[in-house]
Amino acid sequence: MIKHLLLLILFGCSSTPRSEADAIRSVILDHLPEIRTCLTDEFSKSENGTSLISFFINPDGSVVAVKLEPKLNPETLNTCVITKFSQMKFPKPINNQQVEVRQPLNFVAPKPN
Repeated sequence: MIKHLLLLILFGCSSTPRSEADAIRSVILDHLPEIRTCLTDEFSKSENGTSLISFFINPDGSVVAVKLEPKLNPETLNTCVITKFSQMKFPKPINNQQVEVRQPLNFVAPKPN
C-alpha cells in the first residue's frame, strides 16, 4: 500500500500581517494529521496532485466558503479535505474583519525504496 504525503507550501499574504499569517500557518500545521486521514487507498492509485484550498476566516475565527481547485480524485477526498478545513477554528483576525486564505496543498507519493 502506497501512502501519499501531504505537503504544505506556506506563504504569507501581503494583505495579512505577519503575526496573523503565522497564526494561520500554525493552525493548519496542527491539523495536518487530520487532513492526512483523507488520503485513502483509492487516492493512492491516483497520480500526485496539487490543489489550492481557499477559504475565509470570519471575525469569530470560524471558516466559511471552502473550495478546493482543481478537484482531486476520488470525490471523497475533496469532500474530506473541505470538511476538515471547514471544522478548523482560527484565532480572531487582528483587524476584526474577514480574512481570505489561499493555500497550496501538494499530495506526493513517497518514492519506492
